[in-house]
Amino acid sequence: MAGLRTIDWLGTIVIIGGTLMFLFGLEFGGISYPWNSPTVICLLVFGAITLGLFVVIERKVAKYPILPMALFADPSNVFTLLVNWSHACNFIAGAFFLPLYFQTVLGASPIMSGVYILPQVVSLSVVSFIIGFAIRKTGTYVEYIILGMLFMTLGTGLYIDFKSYMSWPRLIMYQIIAGIGIGPNFQSPLLALQSRVPQSEVSTATSTHSFIRQLSTATSIVLGGVVYQNVLKQSASRLVAALGPELTHTFLSNFAGSRAQSLAALTQSQRDLVLDVYTVAFSRVWIFYTAISALGCVFSFFIRKKELSREHEVTKTGLEAQEDARQARIAAKRERKEKKLLDKGGNGRGSGSGDGNGNEATKETV
Repeated sequence: MAGLRTIDWLGTIVIIGGTLMFLFGLEFGGISYPWNSPTVICLLVFGAITLGLFVVIERKVAKYPILPMALFADPSNVFTLLVNWSHACNFIAGAFFLPLYFQTVLGASPIMSGVYILPQVVSLSVVSFIIGFAIRKTGTYVEYIILGMLFMTLGTGLYIDFKSYMSWPRLIMYQIIAGIGIGPNFQSPLLALQSRVPQSEVSTATSTHSFIRQLSTATSIVLGGVVYQNVLKQSASRLVAALGPELTHTFLSNFAGSRAQSLAALTQSQRDLVLDVYTVAFSRVWIFYTAISALGCVFSFFIRKKELSREHEVTKTGLEAQEDARQARIAAKRERKEKKLLDKGGNGRGSGSGDGNGNEATKETV
């Protein structure tokens, strides 16, 4: 029971509620309801307010917060978590939207779409394995983070060039480039985060890293889906004119599997129109994820390097260790406040101006 009481129940409930409201607002906007409808506006506004309330709870109320605000006192940690967010967004986007593109546009079966994504899967696995050994050997990780984000941005940007027909060079090479970029940053940002916190806070930093990653994967698919569905909706009038409302509804539905037989029944010109609409929608999705990856690439340049220790230090766990870590955070916060007060006091003391005869009048601030 003592362990259950230490869980940040209030923060957990608030972050889940705020995230769900915000995601439902994005999901409904422009698809189920207009963007200016009360339902969408209320979900987005109250979701954002609830997320803001979560920050206040973690900062002021929670005894053992699930997202310690003290972790964000170091700017390098903030940029590391932002890189982690960007990486997770793009990784899950590739895992979701690439097979969807293969099935929807290229007409691949679910099994074959899994085969088509192998270039990315194999390349990121090999690179992740190699980078792990390289970090262990050299102790370098910031350079790999930056290099990975650069390649991931390039690879995601190349996905914009996917066509409405099968192009094996594009399919293989673009995914290999993206995989080279994705591979290094599964563990490197976590190392960057762990290296800049005390040993007692490593478990907290790790859980925060995982929390941000899970949150970003959940939001990534929703945001990408919003872009995809809204681009399709903008093309609805073209499809209705060429196919009629019933077929248009079939092709604008969320599932790719039911479209194959419908496509086969179309004329060549109608089929080309439908595939062109899908291709444009996917290209807009990849533009969105390229922008997210580019942001992560910029953030990676602000991560500061700290040499990794080769000595093993035993980490204490349990409620007692958790309380010790909390007291250490409180002490560190008190020290920062005292330092600020001392700095202000030092700045407040200074020399007054002369009295006109070359003599200086000294004024001391108490």
